[in-house]
Amino acid sequence: MEWGSLVPVVVALLLLCVIAVLVWPVVRRRVLAQQGSVFDCELSLGGSGEPQWRLGLARCAGDDLEWFPRHGVRMRPVYTLSRAASGIRAQTRTIGPDGLEGHRVVRLEANGGSNTVWELVLDTDALTALLAWLEAAPPSVGRFRS
Repeated sequence: MEWGSLVPVVVALLLLCVIAVLVWPVVRRRVLAQQGSVFDCELSLGGSGEPQWRLGLARCAGDDLEWFPRHGVRMRPVYTLSRAASGIRAQTRTIGPDGLEGHRVVRLEANGGSNTVWELVLDTDALTALLAWLEAAPPSVGRFRS
């Protein structure tokens, strides 16, 4: 077999790989959106020191808020926060040179003994969807009892 006959095969394989890399994020987002509403956000797990923001996708699926890295191949969430055991503790508006004008920083904390704290940066449409999802918890879960 001559090397000249392998060149079209190698070029076709490389082209196929490039197309797969470009198409995968769209396919992944559509598949994730089939199981709940998906929105873009940045996540910082609350802790001491300077927050480290990670770009990703959040999905409101059932009674859980799930977070996925923006660039990745995983179809399972990296972090999950239960709706019944969480609530919004703070909300601030962001204005800055990094293009986040009009976005909100939302601090979610887990109720109970857990020290889980999420900070999300999201636009106002995603914030409205998140607030509606949080408030839609059924009263039977005990979250709204005094």
